[in-house]
Amino acid sequence: MNIKDRLETIKEKVSSSKLAMELLLLFATFCWGMTYLWCDDISNVNMPISGYNSIRYAICVLMVLPFFARELKTVTGKIMLECSAMGLVYYGIAYLQIVAVKYTTPSCMAFLFAAYVVVVPFAARIFFKQKVRKKIYFSVGLCLVGIYLLNMTPGETIELNLGNGLSILGAFMLCFQILFLSHMVQHTSVGIANMVPWMVTCVIATVHALFTGGYDFDMVAFLGALKPILMMVIFGTVLSTLAQAYAQRFIEPSKAAIIYSFESVFACIMSITLGYEPLTKSIIFGGMILVLAIMNVEVDWTKKFLKKRV
Repeated sequence: MNIKDRLETIKEKVSSSKLAMELLLLFATFCWGMTYLWCDDISNVNMPISGYNSIRYAICVLMVLPFFARELKTVTGKIMLECSAMGLVYYGIAYLQIVAVKYTTPSCMAFLFAAYVVVVPFAARIFFKQKVRKKIYFSVGLCLVGIYLLNMTPGETIELNLGNGLSILGAFMLCFQILFLSHMVQHTSVGIANMVPWMVTCVIATVHALFTGGYDFDMVAFLGALKPILMMVIFGTVLSTLAQAYAQRFIEPSKAAIIYSFESVFACIMSITLGYEPLTKSIIFGGMILVLAIMNVEVDWTKKFLKKRV
């Protein structure tokens, strides 16, 4: 067997391994957890969201274009329509995260955005007729409790206001992104499913920036924040989203959403490690509950119980 055949064999084995696909999703989730720290550095530039997203997604497209340019020939009208919808969602999520926090607390916004984990199983059942295992619903409940403990400060309540309403809308958009991406990668390539929506997002952000002064920012401060911006592009967008798209070909959306709930855990771990916040009991308990939620999905408790009895 030559080297090419061996590489193909390894690729087939990895693609057929659910564990490998789950590790890819965990990698994507870790990258997204890190984005909270990078965003904190980027926010010091006081750069308008439209201008920032225009530059961010332009770099994303330029990075992947050499690898997927040939695949653009395969884009049909239907795929273009789907990618346009996904591009609108990407920009909508990014925009809502900035606007919502002006009218609510960061912890409330983070919790409500992460509540998409609850919506995904029900939406998958309604729109895609996908059967959802009962223990998925139990794990979803555990995820909600864990995310609450990780994000909310003791005594803080969720009030009915504009910021929280926008955050809930963002959660539904994240739900759509997960479900629709799973649908798209079944009939188009991972490259097209990501690159074309990025192009659409870039166009929307550029038009928005031109009409609202989105490019009016301090260039010196921008160059100072170039490192976190590139980290956001490379890991927080390109590599993480490509990994997400590829792995979701093999992982059901409901299970993927539970894995994505670890984003808050990774964000807290890195924030504590780098000295951004202290370690608290609620963070410990919240993390433990999310680990339990993942274990409940992964482990077949019936077989474990039967083996012990035998």
